[in-house]
Amino acid sequence: MWARRRALSQLEAVAERGTRLPLVVYGPEGCGKTAFFRQAFEVLRSLGYSVVLVSPLEERREERLLATSDVAGLVGGLVEAATRLPVSRLVEAALGVVARLLARRAGMVALLLDDVFQAVGLEGSSRSSRGS
Repeated sequence: MWARRRALSQLEAVAERGTRLPLVVYGPEGCGKTAFFRQAFEVLRSLGYSVVLVSPLEERREERLLATSDVAGLVGGLVEAATRLPVSRLVEAALGVVARLLARRAGMVALLLDDVFQAVGLEGSSRSSRGS
């Protein structure tokens, strides 16, 4: 529990000063990364961020994509589509939403991707980063 509080405190500090670099959270299966992402969603929302959380491996399909209410218009049908989209398409769609958010308005935006490497595989993630 102490480690989680420390991690959330570090996240808050980074969020307050901002960053353009991705932050990576890693650890063995079952160590609490998903719970951390859900808490991070709430912390970032409380700090005024527009937040999109993608959890493609979430068993409850309705929880595969969460977004703060201020981005509901941009996220639109993606929340419902998250229950039907293949995992790789869900991640791509979420990245598209964040790109539109950044293009349309200034502000603080956070995209939280949980279990992405497991979902799309390392090869798939490298293809996406190259723009293929």
